[in-house]
Amino acid sequence: MTTEQPLPPRTRIVVEHLAAAGVDTRVVVLPDSARTAAEAARAVGCEVGAIANSLVLTADGDPVLVMTSGAHRVDFAVLAHALGAAEVAMAPASLVREVTGQAIGGVAPVG
Repeated sequence: MTTEQPLPPRTRIVVEHLAAAGVDTRVVVLPDSARTAAEAARAVGCEVGAIANSLVLTADGDPVLVMTSGAHRVDFAVLAHALGAAEVAMAPASLVREVTGQAIGGVAPVG
């Protein structure tokens, strides 16, 4: 793994999880915001569909990490059916931070 600059502490944890899972990757810390898939795609020079969105939702109140392509949106009714949940909703910012240690817009695709 290589990086362009020193990684923030939370990012180092993500890198450690990826390495432990055998994922060989390169982490790039961007100088500007990339909180949307479109911003991230512009920053790294790829199509929006190549960006992975990591979304924390709740299914009947329990947190669930959902991964989507940056070019797609989550259909809550389809997800609720797939999970056998009565209700699926976006998790509040406080729950996202509590269960991931990360802020909305910066949730990594690994624990």
